[in-house]
Parts: sequence; structure tokens; C-alpha cells
Amino acid sequence: MKAGLGSKIGRVTLVAASLAAVGPVAVRAQTVPPEGAAPARPFQQFDDWRRQCDPPVPGKPESCFIFQKIVSKDSGQNLLAIAFGYYGEKQVPAAIVTVPLGIFLPAGLKLEVPGAKPITIGVETCTQQGCRGGSSLTDDDLAALKKGTQATFTMEDQHRRPLTLPISLKGFSKGFASLKKKS
Repeated sequence: MKAGLGSKIGRVTLVAASLAAVGPVAVRAQTVPPEGAAPARPFQQFDDWRRQCDPPVPGKPESCFIFQKIVSKDSGQNLLAIAFGYYGEKQVPAAIVTVPLGIFLPAGLKLEVPGAKPITIGVETCTQQGCRGGSSLTDDDLAALKKGTQATFTMEDQHRRPLTLPISLKGFSKGFASLKKKS
């Protein structure tokens, strides 16, 4: 993974909270703009995924991504923000995630689609908003995500207990296809 992928999506943040207090989790996906997001810009909805673009920067091409948030049904706590897009100078397809503080960092983060090789996501940095990391994606990773209907995201809390979150892939293929790789 290229260093700095996580910094490319500053708006995809979570409220800082500890997973230790979460316990058993019922989750729901949200495609509402993340807290602290820039003023509303036109977006497209692709079932459970939302396409959003960063505000234009003079002299640079528009940067867009698709994202989904996973929120605890019981507490309303943000557990995961995940975004996919093309990042960096080489426009590499990548996944960027933000998780709450309190995770066991050495365990890392893992995204799995049934029947495909797991995608390991390294944590790059933790701030008051949570911990962020990213991973470039292979053609096989993208094919599995586009073909799948559900994925799982796994991390461990500070007590090394696994927390597995379901991620709907409904609309992922169309959403990702809407992103244009800049040459």
C-alpha cells in the first residue's frame, strides 16, 4: 500500500469511541454524509453505497469515491467508515477505512468477500476521530467485491476480542464503475 492513502479521504471519519464498551453489536449501514463533511455536493446513490466527490481544487481533477458507514443499532456509535476509489498520482484502486479508537492495532484490519483472498488493511494513523488505514486493491480484489453480495470486516477490540461487521455489497459494482480513473 502506498503511504498516505488514508489522508486522501479526510471527511470519512468516525466519532472517537472505544470498542470495549460496544459488546455484542447489531449494525446497520448508513449512506448519510459523515459527521463534519463539507457542505452538501451532488451525490449519487447506488443501493447501499453513496458516491461523493471532494470539493474541486484549482488545477487538479475532481476526486470521487464511494462509501458506506456501519453504525451500531443500539448505541448509534460509528463502527466503520469504508470508502473505495482511485487514489494517488498513479490513480491506484484502493480501500480507505476509519475505525474507532480502542482497537488492538497489531491484529490489523481485514476485509473478506466469500470465496476470495482476504484484504489486509494496515492502520496508518490514529487521531481523536479514530484510526485510519488503507490498502491498494488488485484486479482480483475488485472482481470479488463487484461479484459479491456481502463482505465482512474484522478487527479486534482492546481485549483482543474479534468484532466482525457485515458490509453490504449491493450497488458496489455500479458505484465503483461510476468512478473515473484519471490518466
